[in-house]
Amino acid sequence: MPNLLYLPNWTVTSAIIDRHGAYQVHAGYDLQPNDCEHCGPRGRLNRRGAKMMTIVDAPVHGRSTFIHVKRIRYLCRNCGGSFMQPLPDVHPKHRMLARCVKYIQDQSLLKPFAHVSEDTGVLEAVVRKISKAHTDRLSVRHARNLRAPRVIGIDELTLGKELRAIFVDMHDNAWPFEILPDRLKDTVFHFLDNLKGRHEVEAVVIDMWLPYKLAIEEAMPQAAIIIDHFHVVNHANVAMDEVRRKFQRTISDEPRDDLMAAKDHFTKRQSKLLGQERSDLERWLRDEPKLQDAHYAKEAFFAIWDHDTRAGAKAALNHWRAFLPDYLREVFQPVLTATENWETEILNFFDHGRHTNGPTESRNGDIKRIYNYGSGYSFREIRAKALFGRRPERVMLKDVLPDREQSPTRAPVPKQPGAAGRRKVTTKGATALAAFDLGSYMVCECCNGVWDPLPSSGKASHIHALSKPVTGPWDVLTLCRDCHNYEVYEWFADAVDDSASDDQQLQLI
Repeated sequence: MPNLLYLPNWTVTSAIIDRHGAYQVHAGYDLQPNDCEHCGPRGRLNRRGAKMMTIVDAPVHGRSTFIHVKRIRYLCRNCGGSFMQPLPDVHPKHRMLARCVKYIQDQSLLKPFAHVSEDTGVLEAVVRKISKAHTDRLSVRHARNLRAPRVIGIDELTLGKELRAIFVDMHDNAWPFEILPDRLKDTVFHFLDNLKGRHEVEAVVIDMWLPYKLAIEEAMPQAAIIIDHFHVVNHANVAMDEVRRKFQRTISDEPRDDLMAAKDHFTKRQSKLLGQERSDLERWLRDEPKLQDAHYAKEAFFAIWDHDTRAGAKAALNHWRAFLPDYLREVFQPVLTATENWETEILNFFDHGRHTNGPTESRNGDIKRIYNYGSGYSFREIRAKALFGRRPERVMLKDVLPDREQSPTRAPVPKQPGAAGRRKVTTKGATALAAFDLGSYMVCECCNGVWDPLPSSGKASHIHALSKPVTGPWDVLTLCRDCHNYEVYEWFADAVDDSASDDQQLQLI
């Protein structure tokens, strides 16, 4: 029987799927020991029976896998000691293959412990024990190698009814490098003050939480503090929503329902509104001056971050504060207070790479989902999942195909009208195709991609509308196969008879 385990020196004698859907594999280890484990090569070994042992393997085909192996017991005639047949592929502390332990270690960082237990057929308590030992080793290594990134993002998330400070590397896809048990100033300062490379940090992005600012100024005085502008502009959205709700309470039921349905249009940027959304909003703004003034004030405040320079943004901010209508100052007071107290940090956004905590907020959402998806996670466990639960890079099909099979279909080609001679097209990346001669390929006039023509015809397909003759220059395009299949039905749907066959519907030459 073939070695279904894909392990060297193992022989599989049988394999079945039991009534629970798990693989039950009977196998034996082929290599026998030559030396005694107690006295070494001087030993003379005799067999003294055998013992059936069940070993857990990593899941195969999505099924739990159990290996039943007859393990021989040996007796040394030289020293009188006995020992069991060595199985080097079995983990020394668990009745599992080493690769099963590795599977549990990796998957327990990505999935709830109960799910890993179901996948492998191992008790959840054992999964937690293996995961804890693994994350303890990872934490020690992480603490030893941790170095401050150039740009840090600091935010907080609620775990177990407690606000925890989270630190992310803004240049590493906002991946967290530490989560603290709270966000108090002393806790944050102690971490930053002991962070290797803290004097090389250029900028720190935070929300308007004063303990963060104080801790950063003490531990890393050279770092520029940037206030995440989404927290600032959110105050303007809250003010706009308050004006809308006050007005909403003064109108009758029917228009109130219409205004409620359009409430999201008031906090959305004007430039991002769709056609009907824009029409609905403009109708309310045209009829209600108070809503119009509040909306224009909100839009003008958002537009401050459209400036390219600090000086331009500062001038726009001063202008906005000076010309805000008096009757709106009360509702926009949180905006005025925030921009006065944090003006320097807000304007640092324009001098230090325009960093925001948007990616950090997204990562916070992922961590919260992990916490809510599991059950009874301790802070240590959720911290380990957040810091080390990083999925490995996926191997794409294009990376493993031979070069000739990596078809350049729809590869982007820069337009070069009237260029003489042949053009060379290359793609980027370590596994990119070698440069190929464009003269041997066709160029799609729709997507501007290059593609290999059909070998039988040696030329690209053309399409014609049925409502016109099949000869003539109109509606004739050189198209790749993907665009051809799509554009036929997009362009000529009105001319196509659905009851006709494909050959009757289209004339291809």
